[in-house]
Amino acid sequence: VTMDITPETPKVYADRRGLTLALRALIENAFKYSSLHSPVAITVSNLDTNEVAIAVADEGIGIDAADQARLFEPFVRLEKEESAPTLYPGLGIGLTIAKFVLDRHNGRIDIKSTPGQGSTFTLYLPNK
Repeated sequence: VTMDITPETPKVYADRRGLTLALRALIENAFKYSSLHSPVAITVSNLDTNEVAIAVADEGIGIDAADQARLFEPFVRLEKEESAPTLYPGLGIGLTIAKFVLDRHNGRIDIKSTPGQGSTFTLYLPNK
């Protein structure tokens, strides 16, 4: 894991538990859907839009554009049903929780992903 935090990033006032749950979901997914020793990068930066961006990027399996809108629905598992119990354990609620937390903080979550190349999930939180 690499981590890059822009020095001038301001404090964000947020529910610590909720934000921890959201970040944990993104980081766990980055590792879960990547091969062993595949890099995961976490970047924290201040934006001109009065937001702090926290990005979690991986070089994992990626997500098809047609499936990305369904990612935040509860209990959605995008992998093939026969592989889900063994290859990628989980209930399919991590991203649902992450989106709920961001919505409660007047923030948002964004995804950029290419199948076979990886994904970047970015949390945007107001810094005021």
